[in-house]
Amino acid sequence: PKSGIKEWKEGSVEATVIASTVILKAGWYVVLGNDVKTRGMTCSGDVHLILADGAKLTTNVVGATTGPGLTVRKGDGSLTIYGQAAQSGQLIAKGKETDCPGIGGSGKKNGKITINGGIIEATGASKTEHGAAGIGGGGDGSSADDNSGSDITINGGIVTATGAYQGAGIGGGYLGSGSNITINGGTVTAYGGTRGAGIGGGYFAEGYGITINGGTVTAIGKGEGNYYAGAGIGGGDSRSGHDITINGGIVIASGCWVDGHKSDGIGCGYHSNLTPANIKVASTHDVKADNNNPPSTMIGNDGSEDLAGKLKGQCYVTITPSLETEKVYAIAAINAKLEEIDNDNIKGIATIAIASINAATSVAEVNAIKGQALSNIASAQGAYYDGKAAGKAEGLEEGKAEGKAEGLEEGKAAGKAELLGNMGTPCTDCTAVEVTDGTTTVTLYKPTKVSYIKK
Repeated sequence: PKSGIKEWKEGSVEATVIASTVILKAGWYVVLGNDVKTRGMTCSGDVHLILADGAKLTTNVVGATTGPGLTVRKGDGSLTIYGQAAQSGQLIAKGKETDCPGIGGSGKKNGKITINGGIIEATGASKTEHGAAGIGGGGDGSSADDNSGSDITINGGIVTATGAYQGAGIGGGYLGSGSNITINGGTVTAYGGTRGAGIGGGYFAEGYGITINGGTVTAIGKGEGNYYAGAGIGGGDSRSGHDITINGGIVIASGCWVDGHKSDGIGCGYHSNLTPANIKVASTHDVKADNNNPPSTMIGNDGSEDLAGKLKGQCYVTITPSLETEKVYAIAAINAKLEEIDNDNIKGIATIAIASINAATSVAEVNAIKGQALSNIASAQGAYYDGKAAGKAEGLEEGKAEGKAEGLEEGKAAGKAELLGNMGTPCTDCTAVEVTDGTTTVTLYKPTKVSYIKK
């Protein structure tokens, strides 16, 4: 539509078409036009955004707005993004003129962000050299905690996130840590800004609680000039990375070599005294290194993994799972969704997906099936909860109406009985007569003799 808001229905989801909306209240929204441009948008409540095939939404390009391309603040709202079957819908979200992310928090840490599909490009901004992440934390908070990036999950789609100066690609902004980041599928590319990690912490901040279960993930830390680099996955410049787990997928993680100072591909940003901790790679994976780059410690070895011999002196590490291992992780991810809701529609989606995964002949095929299945399940879950809420509201109104009708009938019967009872007062020289309306029987007293006075 050229202007205003219209409704769009497909299957069981009813969504508001985005035209020029700035505040997205709780509910479902869809992008249909192939060149929709808006001001910066803000999630106020739990927002579900569908990128229809062939559609394109670009934020922060209309009017004089500044701030995140799409603001998601903790306590204020959450954002879940979906693609359609072809996964060709696009969202381009860029921070503008302030130290704010493409998608995430500004002034306070980000709310929950989930990407199930579509083509997403998120770019952080830097105005005071306190830059923001592409997806996650800003650089304009009053504390390091306000600039942290967390609760970010990517299940599918093609996602490119670029941090501004001192911000991570995905994770924290300036001084903000990056944590509770999970990638289950999709193609994810994350570029840290100078001194920031590709995935993890911004400058002088840790990256931890990062889990990769599937997908194709490329994460690159960046350094420049006299400023040293963050890790590919882990800590920003001068800070450590820890509690990083890679269970599946294809992972390419690169640190950076700046003037003789190196950062880890997976582990710590540059600092000679830092040691990463609790970094785990599934033992079934084939670990390969690229020898055509300057030396760097790729996975900082804390002794928990026997990888030092394979990785020492390399700048890139590629972790490729076997087909059977990837199938196990994909089916486990789908089965985990079945435990959340007992719903026949979701069971049907899962059954078909698991059969397709078992029949798949490549890791890429498995990841594609898993990503689409998780996206479809997420849509079905949203429709289930919406339907449940609507049913509860409708049932409440019907119950109130039935209660009103029942109370009315009971009141009428009680009033009638009381009236008939009052008419039955005993008298002298009267004959008792029983009267019934089919439900209630009362006794009336009819005078036996009637006297008339003649005037």
